[in-house]
Parts: sequence; structure tokens; C-alpha cells
Amino acid sequence: MTSTNKTLTLCRYGIRSSMLVEYVGPFNMSISPSAHVTASQTGDLILSLLNKAKVEGDGKKKKNRKIAIFSSPFLRACQTAHGIYKVLSPHFSLPPILVEPGITEWLDPSLVSTSNLQPDVKGEEYDGIPIDEDYEPHGDAKFPETVPELSTRLISTVTSLLNSYDDVIIVSHAPCLLSIARHYAPPSNPLNESALGGVYRFELVSPDKQEAVMTHNSYTLHLTEDLKPGIQRWDFPPPSCSYLLHISYPFIYLVTFLLLLPSILSPISDCDEVYNYYEPLKIGLLGEPAMMTWENSKEYAFRTYAMIEPSKLVLGATKIVAGIVGGEVLTGDIALILTTFTTSHHLNGSHTKAILTGMVATTCIAWPFVGILYVPLALDALYLGYKNCGFKGASKPITVALASFVALTGVTAIVDKVNYGVWTIPNLNIFIYNAIKGPEGMEGKTGDELYGVEPFGYYVKNLILNFGPAAIFIPLLPLVAILKRTIVRFTTPELTLLKVLTPLYIWIMVVGTRPHKEERFLYPVYHLIPIAAATTLWMGREICNINRLERIIPVKNSLYKLVWAAVAIAGVVTGWGRSYAIYKNYNAPIPLYTSLSRTLGPGTVVCTGNEWYRFPSSFFLGSQSLRFLKSGFGGQLPQPFGEDGSRGVPAQNFNDMNREEIERYDSIEVCDYVVAMEGEKEMEEAMKMRVGGGWVVEFEEIFLDKEESGLERIIRIPWLLDGGIWKGYRAYKWVEGGGD
Repeated sequence: MTSTNKTLTLCRYGIRSSMLVEYVGPFNMSISPSAHVTASQTGDLILSLLNKAKVEGDGKKKKNRKIAIFSSPFLRACQTAHGIYKVLSPHFSLPPILVEPGITEWLDPSLVSTSNLQPDVKGEEYDGIPIDEDYEPHGDAKFPETVPELSTRLISTVTSLLNSYDDVIIVSHAPCLLSIARHYAPPSNPLNESALGGVYRFELVSPDKQEAVMTHNSYTLHLTEDLKPGIQRWDFPPPSCSYLLHISYPFIYLVTFLLLLPSILSPISDCDEVYNYYEPLKIGLLGEPAMMTWENSKEYAFRTYAMIEPSKLVLGATKIVAGIVGGEVLTGDIALILTTFTTSHHLNGSHTKAILTGMVATTCIAWPFVGILYVPLALDALYLGYKNCGFKGASKPITVALASFVALTGVTAIVDKVNYGVWTIPNLNIFIYNAIKGPEGMEGKTGDELYGVEPFGYYVKNLILNFGPAAIFIPLLPLVAILKRTIVRFTTPELTLLKVLTPLYIWIMVVGTRPHKEERFLYPVYHLIPIAAATTLWMGREICNINRLERIIPVKNSLYKLVWAAVAIAGVVTGWGRSYAIYKNYNAPIPLYTSLSRTLGPGTVVCTGNEWYRFPSSFFLGSQSLRFLKSGFGGQLPQPFGEDGSRGVPAQNFNDMNREEIERYDSIEVCDYVVAMEGEKEMEEAMKMRVGGGWVVEFEEIFLDKEESGLERIIRIPWLLDGGIWKGYRAYKWVEGGGD
């Protein structure tokens, strides 16, 4: 090259003010306070390069060169361009910032939605940015775009810009910068991934790519210490995977289907779900017999009807009555949904929405303990409010929290007054029972000690079973975070992720130290476990990419992607293997009661003993109610609701100590059908006591004998791990004068 006529500088913006979820958004967010510093530092770098430039060949003086800053229409790019402009404008004659649609974000369906293609730069959020409103664009973008179409659009636009200006400065997005850099980079000089605040720079003889020299390759050494390693690097996927970017909608539908399928097919996993929610739903919706627990009696009132009334209204309005009950409505499941929304809102900076969903979870599902999950996020909202707007900003989250708490508690209290017939607050009742006072007559003990005690390892095994390799990253994340912090400061996205992950560790400590443990107690933080795994891998990669560690821990991008893929595939295999095992091994009660429901007539009596806790709900019994036979279970059983539901006085006594109430049991003589497991000796002996006929197996489904089976009891992989020892889950019918 004998002379340099043109320079092309490509700049990526700094850290965003909120997390960006591809395709979901928010798309047009601003940059963070630290990113304004990044923009100034990039401006200082460009200023030094322009001052050092030696013009040869055409004789132009530096001061006569035509310099312009071009920006994508998105706010974060325009704000970064403004930061650069403020550094350069005192030294050079610059036009206002030129917003160029031809260098906008890659319009790929996996990144953006059709409703957020081009921001309006005349919006109030752009106030203060010097934008040339008379500028005539050199290019445009059309949705959707493939990688070749993106490259064609960008190169056409940039070539036109270089024909009009000597020094072109472009502020845009990683896919755009990489596409342009790929065009101009010499084959002998491989491109680095685009990092936040990174700069590519080329010296050219002419606007085409002939004799281009790359002087800066995603350069970040001009930035602060935490950004110098080059964070949030982005690159196009390898060609073998690029097709995935163009099947986003089918892919989303497929993932949604795969997530819903186990929920629809899985058996009802907890008797609390049936007796505390489905049963009162049935009597409230249909007025037919259903079973009542002590938690739903007005004496104790542990379950709020605010969880049940919405379902009753929807089902009643649509005239849909469940013949087969599927899905789950436990407090843990609803808490999981609401905490997921809260996390999403907090990541997007919508703190008011986060507070509202948190308050709904705390006040409306009668599980007040989940309130502790929102403490870290509430404190962060207070801090950010105070940081941005002083005491006025901090007072808004407090006002929203108090107002929503009062309103929701009031609505819940009214709903429960209608259903219990007395003023009561189930949230307060269950909190006192489980955390403060405990059952009557058992001083010094709390209620959760009555229903089984498990060691902390119970949760460890559950997490590994349900999340596979992702669970391993739960204890690893704090160690990786500490290591990262000892080397370099956290970036804003890393700090945000660590803050939203704090509830995961608080919740595990809270439920892990309680005597009674159930898998469903972990549901409220299930959504945080994959985030913890992804954050650990991300921060681990950032550590390995730090300049002074690269020679010690050389991690190639291909190896990193291989690790990601291995974790993802292992997670999918174990997750689906677990779901398949639960469905195949333990689904028998639902199809059996479905078959049984088709044969029931007026006055038919269905009984069960040890299998009372697998009863899938009275929706299967129509106008009949379930009866109980004496078996090996020694705790308190439900009883039928009275005509007034929870408002009435129970026909039999209830207690809060899980003490057996003998009057719950019926005689074998009243039973027309008995549901029992094959080989259940106590039930077989009870059935033999009836004379004048015999019992025949009317319906039978297979049920895994987990005591005799191997790994199939916890995970199944078709053709590899799909055996097991089975026994019958049976409905016996009494036949007068016959039978065995």
C-alpha cells in the first residue's frame, strides 16, 4: 500500500442498562452509566488515531478531511455515538450524528420481532443527542434477513459512505460489525469475536476491500480494567448450526410443546394437590361430593380460596368440567410461575411489575414463606431507585409494595370470608403453625416435623435427578464468582445475574434446614437453576479469556461451545428420561380411575386403603364419594365435605397433629369397588373378611415395583434403560355369590 485515502472504524456500544433477551426484548434500551464512560474512552482512542494519521498521496490536510459518525437507529448505539461525538467535535469539523438505517441491527427472527424493527429517533429518549434530521440514508433493511443478505446490505451501505467521507466511524451491533469486518479483513488476519466496547479499524486505499489493512481487531485495551479482557463476545454460529437461526418460530413451538407434554402426562405427584385444591374446586364448581382436609376447615383455614376461585370462574364460564385432571395447582407450582415472572421483570428493569407479581405470590397462594425470595430483589429495586432519583425513586417501590400488599390481602380476606364463613388470614395461620407456635399440645415443635423428616441430602438427590449436570453448577457458581472477582471487577450484566440468583441460595438454605422436606418445596427456584448453570459457564469462559490467563488456561471457542453442548444435551437426556420414568412408572392411578369412572352408577361405593394418597380426585367419581378402609397408614385422613363446604362444621373431628381419627374408616361390607396394589397384604386380608361373594379384578394398570427395580425407577432411556419389575394397580369389584 502506497497511501491511505480512507479509514473505517467500527465501534460496538458498551454495557446495556438492562438485560436483552433475544426475540423477547426489550430491544431499544439505553446504555448503562459505565457505558457512557466506555463511549468517551472509545472517542479518546479514535481521537488519538486521527491525530497520528499521516496523510499521503492526495495531499489533503488533516483538518480538511471529511469525518462523520454513523449510528444504528437503536438508542444504545446513538448514545454511544454521542459519547464519541462529544470527544471529537472540539477537534474536528463534524456534522451531527448521522443515523443510518443501512447499519441497523440484523433483522433475523431469532433476534428481533416484527413489531420492533426500527426505533423512532424522534422519541423523547433521544432528546439531547445531536442527530441530523435532514440526513438522507444510504441503505435500508428488510425483515427477515439471512447472513448473506445482512452482508450485502451492510457492504453496499458502507461502500456508499466511504465514497462520501474520508474517515467513517460506525457505531452498531455485533452482527453488523462482524459482517463489515469480515469483508475488509485480510485472509491472513483472523477476526476476533466482537466484544462490548470493542473497536475494529481499517486503513484503505479505496472504498473496496483491496489492500485494506486492519490495525485494530475488536480492540478493548483502551477501556477500563473490567472491560479490557473483552466481555460478552459475540460471533456468528458455525455454518453447520446457522440454519437454527431461521427456524425460530417452529423451534419456539417445539420447545413449548416439549415443556408442556411432561406436565400434561405426568401423574399427580402430591396428595396435597388433590385434597386441598381439586376437592374444594369440585364441590364449589359442581356441588357434588368431595373430600375435605383439616387445612380446609374453618377451624384451621390454612388454604386460601384465592387459589381456587380463579379456576372455578374460568371452568364455570367455559362450561368445562374436567373428566381427567392433569397439570398441577400446588402452591409451589404457582409460586414457580410467579417468581419466574418476577425475575423476568427485574431483569428487564420493570421493578413495579416485579413487585406486583411478588406480592401476588406472597399474599394470594397461602405460602407466605416465598416472600423471602423477593427480599434481595426488593433491596436492589430500592438501591436503583435511590441511585437514579434519590429518595423519591426509593419511595416508589415501597409505595407500590405497601399498596399492593394491602389491596391483595384485603381481596384475599374477602374471598376467604365468603368461603370459610369467618374472617381469617390463611397466610398468617400457616406461618404461625409452621414457624412459630406449632400444633396444639406439642409445645416446642413446629408443624412441619409431623409429616416426615429428611436429611439435606434429600434435596441434593432431587436436584441431580431433575436437572442433571445443571445442578452441579449450583455450588460451583459462588466459587467461580469469587475467583472472577479476585481477578477483575464484575460487569453490570454479571452483577445483575448474581443479584437475581441470590434468592436461589437463600431458599435452599431456608428449606434445607427445615425438618420436613418435599420436592415441591424447591419449585419456586427451579427457574433459577438453569440460569445459575449458564452464568457459571459464562463467567468461567470470561476468566479463561482474561489476557494474563490465556497462556495458562488456553480455552478455544470451539471447546467452550462443546462444553455448552455437552451440558445442554446431558440436561435434555436426563430431564426427559426423568419425565418419561415418572409417566411410565407411576401413572397408573389416572387411567385406572378413568376406566372406573365409566362404570359407576348411583349409590356405587369406591373404597381404598393404603392407596388413598394416590387418589387423583373426586372428579373421577361423579356424584359418589371416596371411602377409606383401615390399612397400614396411621395418620389423619380426609372426610367428605358437608353441604356448606368449608363454611360448615365438619361431621367428624379434625386435629392439627396428624393424629389418626378412627371414625374415618368404613367397613369392607359397604364397598362395591376396592382400589389396591397387587400384593398388598393388609388389603387382601380385609377383603377376605367379606362373605357371600368374591372379589374380581375389574381394571388393572401396571405400576413399577421400585423396591425390586433398578435405575429404571428414577430415569428411563428407551432401548437402553427401559426395564423394571412391575405389579398390578387394581380395581377389585365385589360380585355377589361369585368371584375368587
